[in-house]
Amino acid sequence: KRNMKKIFLTLAAAVLLSASAIAQDDNRRQQRPRMDRTEMLKMRTEQTAKQYNLDETQTAKLLELNTKYADTMFRGMGQMGQRGNRNGQGMRQELRTERRQMTDEQRAEMQKRREEMQKQMEAYNTELKSIMTEEQYSKYQEDQKKRMQRFGNRGQRRGN
Repeated sequence: KRNMKKIFLTLAAAVLLSASAIAQDDNRRQQRPRMDRTEMLKMRTEQTAKQYNLDETQTAKLLELNTKYADTMFRGMGQMGQRGNRNGQGMRQELRTERRQMTDEQRAEMQKRREEMQKQMEAYNTELKSIMTEEQYSKYQEDQKKRMQRFGNRGQRRGN
């Protein structure tokens, strides 16, 4: 009986400590200030500049380019993680459900937006190509291909 009490108290303490740690982690996430659009663009530009070894002139031009296309291409950047749970599983499920409930008109509108986005991406890449060297742009294209493959494979693994 005495050992059972010790085990029970140990388990209860472990559960309480775990719950407390999770609550603190959630509080820290909520307290983190959101970046504004300008900070987001600067951060994205700096990451790209570092990844492809851009010089100062290229980085300045890239910031202008990212700012130019911010409204159309980077619209959802600051909203990531606001729907669903931490790993995005809830968000994907929610989007899947929404897509099933779409009318033909809504699907056509979604297709139209997708095509417009594709045109914007092509225009962005054309301008980006003029900023980067051949070697930098080639690496960028490789990375984009890998990113798209990962993105495409993500849905296939889940049975889409």
